[in-house]
Amino acid sequence: MIIRVAVEVLPRAGHNCAECHADVARSFVKNVHNSGTKACVNCHMHKATRSAITVATYIGDIRTHIFRINTDPNASMFRDVKSPDGTTKTFAEPFVTVEYACLSCHAQRDKAWAASNAKGYHKKP
Repeated sequence: MIIRVAVEVLPRAGHNCAECHADVARSFVKNVHNSGTKACVNCHMHKATRSAITVATYIGDIRTHIFRINTDPNASMFRDVKSPDGTTKTFAEPFVTVEYACLSCHAQRDKAWAASNAKGYHKKP
């Protein structure tokens, strides 16, 4: 059964991810990002949301529930919208950007590096 295989093959990914994404889970087994405390949610559900505290530049204290990573180095995860009353509110886009998905761990790198390495990441051998 594919679900059982996926969970056995990639236990760190979290059963919820591997159950539906068995093909990605299998290809990810020997990847450096499948070691220690790394898991699918560290990139795809990154802690980009801030409730009351700021942990670091690209790390909030609450996991976002946005899974899609936009690999465009010029993309912005947030946009400001001016209300008719003149106030500005910040809203999240429906994707996580590479600075949140990648640069929280790879802080010595930049968005261009992250974008070029993230594009097609799960399709790489």
